[in-house]
Amino acid sequence: MNDKLLFANDRFYSLINLGDAEGVQSQFAREVPLQAVHPGRAPMTEREQVLSSFRELCLSPPQIECLNPVAMQYGALGVVTCLEKIGNGYLSASNIFVKQGEDWRMIAHHAGPLFDQDYIGQIKKDTQSVVIH
Repeated sequence: MNDKLLFANDRFYSLINLGDAEGVQSQFAREVPLQAVHPGRAPMTEREQVLSSFRELCLSPPQIECLNPVAMQYGALGVVTCLEKIGNGYLSASNIFVKQGEDWRMIAHHAGPLFDQDYIGQIKKDTQSVVIH
C-alpha cells in the first residue's frame, strides 16, 4: 500500500535532480495550503512562496540522493521520512503527501541538518556498493 507513496516521493527527488521545475510543481497538491522549510531558511506557508522556492532550486539542481525512505499512511495522509545526501552532506527530511484521486501529492517538505554521526555511519554502511570481481 505504501509503494505508491514511496513512488511519489522518489518521483519528487528525480524531478528535482533533473531540474524539471514544472514536473516538481506538478507533484504538489492543488487547491490546498502548502508548507516548506529548507535548511537555513524561514518556514514558508504561502503556496506561491513554496512553489517559487522549488523553481529556484531547479535552476541549479543539487543531486539529491534519497536514502532510507520510510513511508507511513494515515488514511488520505502520507508521510515519508528520509535522509537526503547532497555531495558529502546529509539532511534529515520529512515529506507529507495527501491523496488526490489515485495520486499522492505533496503538501509539505521539511529538510534540516543531520548531526547524528552514528546514524550517518550506519546509513553509509548500509548503502555501500558491492563490487564483484
